[in-house]
Amino acid sequence: MPFTAKYILITVVGFFGFVVGSLLITICGALLFTIFPAKTATRKLIFHYIIMYTFRFILACFFNVKKTIVNPHNETFEKPAIIISNHQSHIDLALTLQLYPKIVVFTNDWVYNSPFYGWIVKKADYYRASDGYEKCIPSLTELVKQGYSILIFPEGTRSVNGDILRFHKGAFLLAEQMQLDIVPLLLHGAGDTVTKGDFHFKDGSLTVKLLERIKPTDTSFGATYQERTKAICKLMRKEYDLLKQEKETVGYFRSRLIRNYIFKGPVLEWYCRIKTGLENNYQLFESLMPKTGKIVDVGCGYGFCLIC
Repeated sequence: MPFTAKYILITVVGFFGFVVGSLLITICGALLFTIFPAKTATRKLIFHYIIMYTFRFILACFFNVKKTIVNPHNETFEKPAIIISNHQSHIDLALTLQLYPKIVVFTNDWVYNSPFYGWIVKKADYYRASDGYEKCIPSLTELVKQGYSILIFPEGTRSVNGDILRFHKGAFLLAEQMQLDIVPLLLHGAGDTVTKGDFHFKDGSLTVKLLERIKPTDTSFGATYQERTKAICKLMRKEYDLLKQEKETVGYFRSRLIRNYIFKGPVLEWYCRIKTGLENNYQLFESLMPKTGKIVDVGCGYGFCLIC
């Protein structure tokens, strides 16, 4: 996709917010863990609050993106749980850790060893997934007693096209051994706003949807952690498809459609903007046409309707 002055400005503002936020967390953490007169547990809790509010600030820097949190079951995270989320983008951590302060995360090695924010990750009691989940159980048990939940991205990597990849079993083994509830969490729009391998921030909308808690005694998803891995992955894919149908309207793709015509010259670009605006992004055609099948557009012009 082409870089424009608008998206360059948004990217600069976003990275500036990230840098400022990281420095703020580092400075506050350094003061907190050296001279602040309080117990270690209190210091860590304050540090997690700083992280939560900093991530909210960073997300607010993306002023071109609408953010929505869908919580139909009134989840508060007051009872510790294993939180599992799909993984699409670099901003997934910000989207999840903004929800509640008492959350610790399993991260990749490069995040844990980062010279820029690796210190923050270590001080926040985040863990490396490569160390193995079983080795972390004693220290995680202590954190759970203090009310902390554990966030894991069971796909293990970011999805390129947004589809939910196969789940690894570690998170579900951990939930079984620690007898913790599982809270599935869906992220939508992050991959379109900050695409994997692409370092500029685009227009879009971000949605965080919390699904219903799954208790360890709930055998409808299977009796073993292997069965629960497959069943919960299937559930999240189904719910994600429903979320896509709800969010990915013709208006959702408008900015992407226009960017396809920027390199074709200013006349055609503005014709695309005006034409799609007058046609309400072809909402009428969307409502009348079937979702699958072979569709022929006779006299398609420059293809606005087909791409939209």
